[in-house]
Amino acid sequence: MASKEELKEWFSKGKTPTEKQFHELIDGTEGPKGDNGKDGTNGEQGKQGKPGKDGSDGKDGSDGRGVDSITLDGNTLVFKMTSGDDIEVDLPEEE
Repeated sequence: MASKEELKEWFSKGKTPTEKQFHELIDGTEGPKGDNGKDGTNGEQGKQGKPGKDGSDGKDGSDGRGVDSITLDGNTLVFKMTSGDDIEVDLPEEE
């Protein structure tokens, strides 16, 4: 790139600088990339968006089990379950 001083020297010797030299002086050359600046502060929270559409229904879950009946066999409660199994719970003896 032709510097200001170099162009002055050309003029002082009676020479005419080239168009390219004038462009280089006016436009300059791109310097090295500088460091990134600090992050700015976050802005205010924007407006709440519109609610989204309802999603599709999920798959049906597997059948649960319920209590079909409860009987007392001595000191044992017997829960007959709808799944076919029994749950027995011993009651504490009275004092």
